[in-house]
Amino acid sequence: AAAAGSARELAEAMSGEARGDGAGDRGGAGDRDEADDRGGPAAVLTGVTVDSAGAVSLRDVDLTVRRGEILGIAGVDGNGQRALAAVLAGMVRPDSGTAVLPREVGWIPQDRGEEGLVKRFTITENVALALHAKEACRRGPWLDWAGIGDTSAALVDEMDVRAGSPDARARTLSGGNQQKVVAGREFLRAGELLVAESPTRGLDVKATRAVRARLADLVRVGDRPPGVVLISADLDEVLELADRIAVMVRGRLIPVPPEDRDATAIGALMLSARTESAP
Repeated sequence: AAAAGSARELAEAMSGEARGDGAGDRGGAGDRDEADDRGGPAAVLTGVTVDSAGAVSLRDVDLTVRRGEILGIAGVDGNGQRALAAVLAGMVRPDSGTAVLPREVGWIPQDRGEEGLVKRFTITENVALALHAKEACRRGPWLDWAGIGDTSAALVDEMDVRAGSPDARARTLSGGNQQKVVAGREFLRAGELLVAESPTRGLDVKATRAVRARLADLVRVGDRPPGVVLISADLDEVLELADRIAVMVRGRLIPVPPEDRDATAIGALMLSARTESAP
């Protein structure tokens, strides 16, 4: 009975994820010839505004994320980064403007416990939640639990997740190990776009290096790499990984010219969010 209940819960969670809320237009950014994949647009936001009562959101944001690049979004926490991530992940519909998003979006959320995992589920079940549509995880219309189990075991090994087995429940893992599960799973999920919010938060030095290396490899390996949006208050992380950089200031996105790509100039922009009056 317990197993049946878990299976029902998993099916319901998958169904809810698949439905979403219809935020954004799916598929438009990805409908191109394969020859155009590297460097072509993975996601495009045009004039996107999100209004949230009592919170800094987005104001007239224009953004193009290209496949094969890491776009770094720097900024002091609380300047609209969460709203930007939610729009790019397809979780929030803009109040105005358009969001053209690909079909396959990976999302490493800032709150791994509440948004990244179902804590009562096992690692394998959490992997199934995100990857159930992947060919490697299916046999026709059915889930291939053997394949999902193999994928989960490989993830635990590659990400050095400290768990007894992939059958360990997410709630039994430390915060850092939960983060490793979410990051490793979303690396696999991100066929066209990965939205990574503070992906190394809570990780030790070794794990931080490993996650950063995976992010760098993700956009460089293969003929059809995804685009990555790296949202982080860690300026060193953004400078190390990003091909292009923009700064979030009170809901607005300010591109950083190549000649201003240094910690002093970007740091000054970030700090302006503390003193600048809202426009």
